[in-house]
Amino acid sequence: AIAACKSIWEWYHLITENEWMTISRNLEQVPANWSSNITWSGYMFNWHNNSNPWNILTGSTNDSDWLFWMTWWFWNTAFANNKRTLSLSNWKVIWDLAGNVWEHVNKANSLDWTNFDNWTIMVSNVCTWATWYYSFGSWDSSPPPWWACNWVNWYSYSIIWPKITSLNSDNGIWRLYSNTAMLSNNIFYRGRDWLGGGGIYMLAIWADSLSWGTTGFRCAK
Repeated sequence: AIAACKSIWEWYHLITENEWMTISRNLEQVPANWSSNITWSGYMFNWHNNSNPWNILTGSTNDSDWLFWMTWWFWNTAFANNKRTLSLSNWKVIWDLAGNVWEHVNKANSLDWTNFDNWTIMVSNVCTWATWYYSFGSWDSSPPPWWACNWVNWYSYSIIWPKITSLNSDNGIWRLYSNTAMLSNNIFYRGRDWLGGGGIYMLAIWADSLSWGTTGFRCAK
């Protein structure tokens, strides 16, 4: 992903964790992104993440067509949840930040791969159960809870979670999870894929040896 972004042009780079969080914090504070049209009330739009259709979707060239390629399942679901676009405070629109595919982000917050693989984010994987956020959506009714861990290298819950920390599953924010000891060589995935659930603050910390066919990435400049 890092090399692919650089191949576009020299000033392009894989989106960093800091950039992802900057975008997410901005989106969180825009009323139009909430089901109630009131900031931090109701839940944030998030889609395509219900396996219908069972594939990656392209975006539309028309940003107002936020149901682009949605299926019949939309009509049997809470209306406001089925929206593939979110609006920034500058009125720009971003597609599929909360679903469609998992997205690689550069956890080292650098514009290249310098020290990427040895960027330790936690002291160990010895964690305790927490009730931070639970999953959102009937298709994922028994999600794993969040982990509470000891962070290092400037990482902490305060820089990966929402501005308003009382948000919960009803707000469609999502959760953190990992399959491995959270030391070096871990990859950051954000967003979630079409297979079930997602949100702008979803973070998966996964082993770099794994490969998913439901993963993509964004390039920034």
